[in-house]
Amino acid sequence: PGLPSSVGENLEKPVTLTLYVRDRKPAIRFTGENFVLPATARHAIPVVSVNAETAALKLYRIGDRGIAPLMTDAKFLSQMSAYSFTEIEQNRGELVWQGSLALEQQLNRETVTGFPVDEALPERRPGVYVLMASVKGEGREDWEDKATQWFVVSDIGLSTFAGTDGLSVFARSLSSAKPLANVEVTLLSRGNEVLGTGRTDDEG
Repeated sequence: PGLPSSVGENLEKPVTLTLYVRDRKPAIRFTGENFVLPATARHAIPVVSVNAETAALKLYRIGDRGIAPLMTDAKFLSQMSAYSFTEIEQNRGELVWQGSLALEQQLNRETVTGFPVDEALPERRPGVYVLMASVKGEGREDWEDKATQWFVVSDIGLSTFAGTDGLSVFARSLSSAKPLANVEVTLLSRGNEVLGTGRTDDEG
């Protein structure tokens, strides 16, 4: 009693309602983190799910020569549709693995299951990887966004600083944070032309 309405009237007595809340719709997503996976550790990408038994997964690779054009595309690091994944497979990269993953389950609660990258990619090649996941058997349209996780596997962490004297690049180990010497660095233009190359010194 006393609950106000949108027109300023107050409820005079209690009202009892019987409500039914449905179970949450099966869904899958990624955390959006874990973009860089250190090369020296075992790798697993968290798959967050609710009320889903199995995830259908596809893993794509975009080679190092395809990274510069990718950086100028709004799709990079974004959630993509099935159409966009098909475009990557046909024009920009390759499908390197596909399969399914049994998911942890607790009714109506989000659970996390690790996707074992090392098992899917026993031999990794340079490039950027992008993982697509969907609830197995769901009937979503191809233009709808799929759960998307971009990642690279490397022990090289790069930092760049632009100043009046030009562009400075520093390379450090992700596992030890120590400078990495003798790392070949290539500067590419937006048009994918090589503008220059160099190697890091003892200070990275």
